[in-house]
Amino acid sequence: MPVLKTDTTEQPAPTLTTPSCIIAGCGRPQAVAWKKGLCASCHAKANKLVKSKQTTWEELAQRGLAIIASEDMSDPFTKAYNEKKV
Repeated sequence: MPVLKTDTTEQPAPTLTTPSCIIAGCGRPQAVAWKKGLCASCHAKANKLVKSKQTTWEELAQRGLAIIASEDMSDPFTKAYNEKKV
């Protein structure tokens, strides 16, 4: 019966690099591209301020506290929806 050789050298584990939240001192990974460069927690807090009309996403972006995504960076559902409009 043939003997199978196996490679016993350890291979480094693949690493996924997820960008960090753009808020200084946060360090959590960004949620997704359409979350304006923020982690889920920071996005929820910022979104609460925007919905309560205390600020706007544009103002937050001007202050370096959010990234306004371009049209082609929108979430996959909205992008697909807009492409399927009649």
